[in-house]
Amino acid sequence: MGYLRKDMVVDALKEDMEDTKKCYECYQERELIEFCYNCMERVIDRLPQYYPENVVEETR
Repeated sequence: MGYLRKDMVVDALKEDMEDTKKCYECYQERELIEFCYNCMERVIDRLPQYYPENVVEETR
């Protein structure tokens, strides 16, 4: 089993945020969407598997 790369997850999240924001015209709705996605990014950033000290090398 491999690890998800943080940068790939965050890039996909940002791309999805931009696509979602296109569905709304109101400034407040777009700001709320951006706030929610930024919260998700902060949560992802704190996940333990993204800290180098938690990575385990696999031998092949």
